[in-house]
Amino acid sequence: MSFLLPGVKALFVVTSVTKDSYGGTKIQCHATQGKNFPADKESQDFAEATPSGELSFYIAKDRPAAAFFNPGDEVYLTFEKRVK
Repeated sequence: MSFLLPGVKALFVVTSVTKDSYGGTKIQCHATQGKNFPADKESQDFAEATPSGELSFYIAKDRPAAAFFNPGDEVYLTFEKRVK
């Protein structure tokens, strides 16, 4: 039996926010895991379901989205299939 989820949600921690040589911003995140992340119930549930993962992406120069991310922030990432 297959079950189609509407989406998958993961919890990440922003580990670094750096400017590149073109003025853009590089964001790096890791999935919640181990002793470096909070021990609250929600974080532990996410760590059990997605025990590892890395995410890095760039935000173009002068885009306001870069101000949203700060090292240590916990952020959700939701994957949803694109319907064409």
